[in-house]
Amino acid sequence: MQKSVSRARQAITELAAQYIAEDGLISYYAAKRKAAGQLGFKQKDLPTNIEIERAVISYQTLFQNSFQPEELFKLRTTAIDIMSLFEHFDPRLAGPVLAGTAGSQSEIIVHLFSDNPEAISSLLMENDIPYKNSERRIRMADKSTVTFPACCFLAGHMSVVLILFPEKQLKQVPVCPIDEKPMKRANIKKVQSLVQESR
Repeated sequence: MQKSVSRARQAITELAAQYIAEDGLISYYAAKRKAAGQLGFKQKDLPTNIEIERAVISYQTLFQNSFQPEELFKLRTTAIDIMSLFEHFDPRLAGPVLAGTAGSQSEIIVHLFSDNPEAISSLLMENDIPYKNSERRIRMADKSTVTFPACCFLAGHMSVVLILFPEKQLKQVPVCPIDEKPMKRANIKKVQSLVQESR
């Protein structure tokens, strides 16, 4: 029985990783459920997000090595432009673009910090950037889940999500949905370093 569960878990992991690598907009949870359903396995066999992320990296190395690094370079370069535009709001890059697992369909997720969210909307409008208001649910260090306002727009063909936090939360790091540790976030200097290293 243990072997069959292990095989099911591995199969779900590999297919979920393929879904994520091919379609960067799908969440880990959605990818696992979709893979389990596709393969006919029960939800109790679902792998952890850490297992999925490792499999995503393996999939990209094996099947996307000819183009994924270039796509990541473009995403990070665009992220720098966005962070420069919003430099007064202490921008921090987060998510797959920072982690290095992003593909062409992945969102560029930037955290901004301001007690005046309207200032961010005004800056978007001043730069003639059409956007949509949205929300994102973020798990915080105290285990609570908080809904924050977000602005979504396109930079060329790339999807950008600006998540707006109060200034006091600059040092209150959210929880990473993958490993449940403090979320990794990078300022513009760190992202510039990552881009330089990849050249």
